[in-house]
Amino acid sequence: MESVKNIVVIELDGSFKKCTDKPHLYVTFTSKSPAQLLEYLQAGNGPKWISGRAVSLLPKLVPGFKPTRSVKVARQRVKDLSVSLKSSGYAVNQDSTVYAVYVIDLDIDLPTKLKNIGRRGKAVYVGQTSKTPEARYLQHKKQDGSKKNLSSRAVFQRGIGLNYGLMPSKNVYTKTAALKLEAELSLKLHNRGYRVFGDGLTRARKNTKP
Repeated sequence: MESVKNIVVIELDGSFKKCTDKPHLYVTFTSKSPAQLLEYLQAGNGPKWISGRAVSLLPKLVPGFKPTRSVKVARQRVKDLSVSLKSSGYAVNQDSTVYAVYVIDLDIDLPTKLKNIGRRGKAVYVGQTSKTPEARYLQHKKQDGSKKNLSSRAVFQRGIGLNYGLMPSKNVYTKTAALKLEAELSLKLHNRGYRVFGDGLTRARKNTKP
């Protein structure tokens, strides 16, 4: 008879850390006890990409699954849990794609003066990207050497640089989380009196409708 498969979440050391507030996680299933698996990994065994960098068990991040002996069920649980943890801002396993939300200041006077610029008299573009904000800005300005047009017209014509002071300090690890953060920041800046360009504000308004 197959043994029970335990779902385990393990914190990895700082060499995998992609953000300032949460650790990189190893999420897997095992027929060992969680403590036995941790000891096994800390001895340098297991996947080469971990290479002895396991730090500690994080049982609070493991839902209260019923015991299962099915490998298929265990794999699906690992998949679902990984998606949930990434949506919460954790980097998981070898998925190192990091999304950032960025803010670009816009010149309100070029090529013609913008209307409806809000009580602050300032305009910004808010977007999200899996590239660095700096690389995405160059794409908007068509200065990245690409033949593809990945530019917003507002940024291409009016963009005058990234506004690091308005940008969130945290990164996220799924497209869904990035879009949510983009929408939240767009609405926040709009409410603070900025004229906000980008898709985030439209999505935020739809989500707040009764």
